[in-house]
Amino acid sequence: MLNRRQKFLLHHYARAAQIPEPIYRSTLRHTAGCSSAADPDFSQSGFERAMAALETSLFQRADLGRCPDPLGADRYITREYYWRNRLPRSGCINSRQAHRMRELWTRLQNYLPDEHRNLDYLGRIIRKATGRTEVGLTALTAPQAAALIDALTDRLSFAITGHKHHTSDPLLDANAPMEGEAPSEPLLDAKAPMEGEAPSEPLTQPVLSNPVPF
Repeated sequence: MLNRRQKFLLHHYARAAQIPEPIYRSTLRHTAGCSSAADPDFSQSGFERAMAALETSLFQRADLGRCPDPLGADRYITREYYWRNRLPRSGCINSRQAHRMRELWTRLQNYLPDEHRNLDYLGRIIRKATGRTEVGLTALTAPQAAALIDALTDRLSFAITGHKHHTSDPLLDANAPMEGEAPSEPLLDAKAPMEGEAPSEPLTQPVLSNPVPF
C-alpha cells in the first residue's frame, strides 16, 4: 500500500504533464498492475515503475509543448531523470517490446519530414526517454524499453493530430483502449482533481498549434 506522499507524487506528476485521467489510469495498470493509487496491492516497485513512466510522459510532453517545463518552477520536480535513474538496470528487453518499438517507429516515420526519418532522430527520442546515448535495442533494459514505447506512442498521438484528414489508426490514438481492455470513460478535464485530491489552482494550458532498422 502506498503512503500519502507517494499518492501525492503520482497525482502531481500526472497533473504537471496534463495527462487525462483515463491515460493516467492506463499507465498505472501497465506499470504497477493497479488502476488506482489507493489500491492496497500497489507495491513499492510498482510505484517506482509508475513514477518513471509518468516522468517520461511529463518531459516528453513538455518537449512537444503540450505542458509547461517543470524544471525550475516546481518544487517537487527538480531533475529530468530522477525516477528513471532509480529503476533497476538489470533485465533484458523482451521480444514483445522489440516488436512494439519497431512497429511504433515505422509508423511514426509516416508523419515525419524526410530529414527526421533516420537513426539520429530516433536517437534523440531514446535519449529524451531514457537518458541513454546508444541507439539500438540491445542497449536498453526492459524498463528503459517500456519508457521508450511510451515516448514513441506519445509522439505518434501528437503527430496524428496534425493530420486531421488521415484515417484514424488505433495504434496512434492515445485514447483508444489497449488490446483486451474495455473502452475507457470519456476524457476528463486535466484540471479536475485526481482521486482523493483536493481541488488545486488551474494549470495554464498552452495553445498548440523509409523505415529504419534497429
